Amino acid sequence: MPYRYTTFDGVSLPAYRPEDDLSVGSVPSSLLDSLGGVFDYTGGTRRLPKRHSIAYRGKYLGDASTLWVDETGTEIVDEAGNNISFGADYIANLREQRDSIMVKIGVHGQLIRRREEDGLEQYKMAQLLDAKYVRTVEDVNRVANMEILLEAPGTPWRRTTATTTTSSLSSGANSEAVTVSGAEQVRDAVITITATSNITAVSITLGSRTSFTFSGTVLAGNDLVIDTGALSVTNDAVDAYDGFGLNIPTHVIDGWLILESGTNNLTVTVTGGPGSISIEHYDQWM
Repeated sequence: MPYRYTTFDGVSLPAYRPEDDLSVGSVPSSLLDSLGGVFDYTGGTRRLPKRHSIAYRGKYLGDASTLWVDETGTEIVDEAGNNISFGADYIANLREQRDSIMVKIGVHGQLIRRREEDGLEQYKMAQLLDAKYVRTVEDVNRVANMEILLEAPGTPWRRTTATTTTSSLSSGANSEAVTVSGAEQVRDAVITITATSNITAVSITLGSRTSFTFSGTVLAGNDLVIDTGALSVTNDAVDAYDGFGLNIPTHVIDGWLILESGTNNLTVTVTGGPGSISIEHYDQWM
């Protein structure tokens, strides 16, 4: 399988004989009946699922041995490099694993999935709606068969670590290439411009559809932060939204900035300066 769910809110999911529901959720129809046929009220615009229901099945296995560790959590080994273990109650171990997920019922937390071919981790914020465990005689207190149900927004999965693109800025026009390795668009990149000398204006364009400008003084040593997901602007950590503007009619996209999968070539035009720029984004997938 291409992905495997591994943890929820820091708790390991039952890893033995897992069944991972890798569906993406469903989108309701946007077609409305009209004279002579149907009408798409979205105008053909892509829509994402509103809710993503995730079912997971797996087994916890009671472990009859526990490795010794020191006060830092480092495993203790003998002179030959072998781990030192001591006997443990496998029934208690099974109960502890069961309890660790049951205590998360109703909790909102990070659900982690791992890409099988390279181990890359992605996450969604999800809520644990149900965790079923029916004990049978055949389990002999060694196995807990779990059925887990989570719900998340229908938005894409995000890489657990951010990608940051940085470069220096001189006065005038500067080119900045941002590479998105995920398969989905990125609509929530965070742009940070740091002034080495005072900057009085910054304009950013991407292709023929994106253009916005910040007009205002960014003093030497201060940061201008444009969060294109939260739609916020700060100058030296103080709200500076009144200095920001979309350059209509050149700016025609929905939102402030859309980074497509692949290489995105931005033009950053600085009045004053010099300075530097960093663009942070999370690669995303469905």
